[in-house]
Amino acid sequence: MLDYDFTAHLIIPAVEAAGLKFAQKKLLTELHASMLRAQKVVARLRGVARAENDAAMRAAEETAAKSTAPEGFGFNEVLVCGAGPVGLRAACELALLGFRVTVVEKRPNFSRANILTFWDETMSDLLALGAKSYFPSLQPTGTHKFLGTRQIQVCLLKTFLLFGGVVRYGMEICGMVPPDGAGKWRASFRPYVKHRRAAAMDATAKQSAAQEGAETGSETVDGDGKDDDEAGAATEFQKAKSYGGKETASIEAWDVDDAFLNGHAAASESAAAASAESLAPVAFDAYVIAEGGWSDSTRRLGFSKAVELFKPAFGLVANLKYNPADLKERHMRSQIHFVLGKDWPLSRCPIQAEFIEYLKGETHFFALVVSKKNHHKDGTDAHLERMKPEDRAAIPDEIVAMMRQVIASD
Repeated sequence: MLDYDFTAHLIIPAVEAAGLKFAQKKLLTELHASMLRAQKVVARLRGVARAENDAAMRAAEETAAKSTAPEGFGFNEVLVCGAGPVGLRAACELALLGFRVTVVEKRPNFSRANILTFWDETMSDLLALGAKSYFPSLQPTGTHKFLGTRQIQVCLLKTFLLFGGVVRYGMEICGMVPPDGAGKWRASFRPYVKHRRAAAMDATAKQSAAQEGAETGSETVDGDGKDDDEAGAATEFQKAKSYGGKETASIEAWDVDDAFLNGHAAASESAAAASAESLAPVAFDAYVIAEGGWSDSTRRLGFSKAVELFKPAFGLVANLKYNPADLKERHMRSQIHFVLGKDWPLSRCPIQAEFIEYLKGETHFFALVVSKKNHHKDGTDAHLERMKPEDRAAIPDEIVAMMRQVIASD
């Protein structure tokens, strides 16, 4: 657990007293200015006629106070689930507004290697949160503005901690307890175990299949599990969700998990994990879900969720190791091309692509967006015929069969 208390009204005095370097002073002074801007908004919302700096800081202190403020404002603690760019940015904003924020994230480290391009406004926002101070080589201007996902998370995490936030990594929420009277909600945590949910869902599916077999009189034969283990090891990555072949949109609808919502699941799971790291429940007034497409909270809390799909096209992404010592690699320049652009480099390519980009950051990042009409229009055989004989011979028959199977399923 990372826990650092750096309240808004102490930043400037701390800078003056700590003997920091120029870059550190600049960072903290800029963050203090961001806090003041946010707190002036809060002060105006709370009825302060002239939201000057002192009045803004008093409003922030009242918001973060443990006890209920004189005006009856006691809604002051927020729990954010998910420490991706969205979750951490939301946490930073809440901390700027004076809330006491806790972030929980199941991953123990930043594992995303993708690189994201920015709009001008997005880059300005990250610069205001210290991105240039953390990454001096960042190019905030020019034709292409981009930053690696891990770097975005590092920037937001460091700034969030400077704002007084608390982060719990390697943990997942296992239950919630509703408020008793005028109290607060409470969330319980457990150490995250990879593939625990997939194993639980698989066990539930097998139980349902066995029950159905018992009712129909059929038998289900299970092996020794060795093949399943090998298959699981071969697909260690997280699979994409299936939405039943729908091409544009889907609706996820779940029933509320009463055991999760009333803390019964948390109690049993905490007892089972008593030998592991134990954490006290966290009190909160609002719960921000930033867990991504595989959100466990939306499922267990009974959310109905609309999902936008882009199946008419698919993306191919590659991250290659970048060696800064290689002169050729150092001289490579980022490029972004659209099919309607004048400089489209794939005009003579038989595959109909829509977008291609190369971005050089921590890695060589390539992304290509290809329309699925390539499959439907031309078919597998047409694609294979365009290939050079030696390239075609290098493709195993199993891969060709898989291509036909994918096209047939679409």
